[in-house]
Amino acid sequence: MAKSRAFSSTWQLDNRLREPQLKLKQTKRLKHKPYFKDHFPDLVAYVYLSRYVTKHHVFSRFPQHFNSDRTCERHLKQLVDLHYLTVLRPTPEPTFPDVYTTTGQGRSLIKRHFDWSIPPNIRDEVQTLTNVLHELYLTDFELYLHQALRNRDDLQVKGKTERRYNLKDRQLTFAHEGTTGTLRPDAGFILGQQTGSDLKLLLHFVELDMGTMNLPTLRHKFQTYDTWSHSPDGTKYLTELYRQRGKSDPQPTFRLLVLVRDSQGGNDFSRLVNLYLMALTLPPSTRNKLWLVTMRDLQQATEQTSLPLTQPIWYRGRAAVPWIDDFRTFAANLKRGPGQKPQTHQKSYVEFKLKQLDKVCLLPQRVS
Repeated sequence: MAKSRAFSSTWQLDNRLREPQLKLKQTKRLKHKPYFKDHFPDLVAYVYLSRYVTKHHVFSRFPQHFNSDRTCERHLKQLVDLHYLTVLRPTPEPTFPDVYTTTGQGRSLIKRHFDWSIPPNIRDEVQTLTNVLHELYLTDFELYLHQALRNRDDLQVKGKTERRYNLKDRQLTFAHEGTTGTLRPDAGFILGQQTGSDLKLLLHFVELDMGTMNLPTLRHKFQTYDTWSHSPDGTKYLTELYRQRGKSDPQPTFRLLVLVRDSQGGNDFSRLVNLYLMALTLPPSTRNKLWLVTMRDLQQATEQTSLPLTQPIWYRGRAAVPWIDDFRTFAANLKRGPGQKPQTHQKSYVEFKLKQLDKVCLLPQRVS
């Protein structure tokens, strides 16, 4: 009996897999004719919304449909044989799990079944392994969120998680200084909390930092969030989004989640310190919306509990409010010149402060 590949999260792959290209895998066809099951549209829709998934994601997301891991694998192979899904694998690395994405026939299936509006020529371009790892990390995060909400009848994701802000009709555009700016988050979802007749809604944008983007570029992207949110276009987008989901007096606010990973899979906390130091130069309206977590902390939480997003693992940008003035005084008094390294001293200051902080939980407490 063939053994299935051991795999529980994208984090396990990141350090050892660096192949630059991916290609379509020629999968072994089933000996028997594949047949259509009632839950297949749900599976294909999940793959479409997530862009890229593994068997682990599907099995964990839909445990009610599978008696075992092997059953899940067989159903996925049937969907491949029915041409609703296709498989990507890096080559020549044999330990990488099968990565599934939808085909044109798969998108047509869910368009008919759910009456969704899907762009006719949508394609998920895959160029490097880093791109796929990036998307699989986001799929991991969405799975953790779904699992955390299973036992919370007061919390739910309103609508679908958005993973395609790169599409022209979903980009967040805004007018700024005579030009048109564009914001493309990695992901976004609306978390709703219902307490009696009171409905609280908050849009969460997600940015996954793989450590490959330089800090000035990343700072510019965070500044773009601030510019967009204060523009008439951003304000209109946020208020209409909340109003469409039942909020009578919507406020144009959001939360920005940043998942931090070192580019070499090493010291995630060092990368987080650099990002937090950079965030201290942002406007308070943006810095206070930041919630940061290292991928290592997230992974360690999954090893300790099946519900990592119920754990206090997040650093808030707002936590700098009590000491940011002291930091600025400290930074202004640092000596400049050859060999002084003021940036190193600033980083040490921020690292010391972060290690003293009480990390917090992402999900709000249940209101009795």
